[in-house]
Amino acid sequence: MRTTWVSGADEAGYGADNLPYGVFRERGGGPARVGARIGGMVADLAPLLGMAEFARPSLAPFMAMGPIAWRAVRARVSGMLTDEGARPQVEPHLIPLESVEMTAPVAPRAHTGYLCSLEYARNAARILAPGERLLPGMWGDRPLGGGSRPASVAEPGGTVPRPRGRRAARGGGNGVVSGPDGLGGFDGAADGHEGDGGDGPSLRLDVGAELAFVVGVPNTPGSPLPVGEFAEHVFGAVLIAGWSARDLPSEDGGPEPLPGRAVATSVAPWVVQLDALGAARVPARDRRSPLPHLRSVADWALEVAFALRVNGQTVARPRLSRAYWTPDQMVAQLTADGTALSTGDLVSTGTVSGAGGARADQGEREERGSLLELGGGGEHPVVLPDGSERAFLEDGDRVEVTATAPGLGGGFISLGEAEGTVVPAAEA
Repeated sequence: MRTTWVSGADEAGYGADNLPYGVFRERGGGPARVGARIGGMVADLAPLLGMAEFARPSLAPFMAMGPIAWRAVRARVSGMLTDEGARPQVEPHLIPLESVEMTAPVAPRAHTGYLCSLEYARNAARILAPGERLLPGMWGDRPLGGGSRPASVAEPGGTVPRPRGRRAARGGGNGVVSGPDGLGGFDGAADGHEGDGGDGPSLRLDVGAELAFVVGVPNTPGSPLPVGEFAEHVFGAVLIAGWSARDLPSEDGGPEPLPGRAVATSVAPWVVQLDALGAARVPARDRRSPLPHLRSVADWALEVAFALRVNGQTVARPRLSRAYWTPDQMVAQLTADGTALSTGDLVSTGTVSGAGGARADQGEREERGSLLELGGGGEHPVVLPDGSERAFLEDGDRVEVTATAPGLGGGFISLGEAEGTVVPAAEA
């Protein structure tokens, strides 16, 4: 398969059927602006296309133009990169990746994190609230989530200071509970007590593999977005690593079994346009019928394969296709009461996990998307390929979340890398 004349682009997952967008500046100075990745190069779009929207230090001006413009630009750039005759016009505007610095592609006003993975929710609840019910009874009716901190979105590849606070005496937090089948009734949340774990740096810093969807065109305030209008408002997807402190109780009492969640969000530098994920659409898993506003004619999910690495060593390979709640349902639920979205807002899946329950085989265990699940809350630390062990993350650990999806041309596309390095907690 070959989609472009740019050498090595298809083999790296960055061919003309991908063309993710990012914000870059050349090393040594110069203005930040928008480019599209093709192989090991960045196409400088402002001079190449003559569009002022790409001369800005954010994707927001382009995303606000809407789906007709998104598709027209994608077709134009793809045409240039597949037509050998356009090579003399394009090559002067290709900049090697090693010559640029990437910055965050968007600055969201809101970041909503959902629990899209039933397996993750069950696994986490068994560890954090053993012996209790697992999930809220409304789980099978609608996706559950809560507001994350937009200010926690970090620059690509940056550092993550270890959080500190009043530690819980156990792994509990805002305990989320339900019946034995994971879809039972709700008898009330476990208390999110602070416990007597003492003040200080978190001892249970964790990270999860997630995918966030980036809003392009806002809805009208007061008007819900139907599931069928997802592609007209959502520009694309960006890979994220979601950091949480499992021993710092969440102060917002949200529905997730995540104490101290969203202490930081490491965002990949590249946003993959929704149209590039067309070949990744697969039928959604069998589920019970949700609330009417979440039902669609064609239930679909995305086949995205993640890899979670610690210090360059792969510890997990979760897949998004088994998610219980789908991207269009998450956005529809967020706007069900008429909540207004803004260009650049993030709507994320939460940690993605596979089957991996208590009786999982080795292959299924590798689908668990967080250290909490992989290590049973610290009961059996993860053994890395180099022989070192991790119950939770240590200072100096480098985390990387990568992902791939099927490409429209028959190969694969890459969603980039969300990376972060743990540094010691700041002094109180």
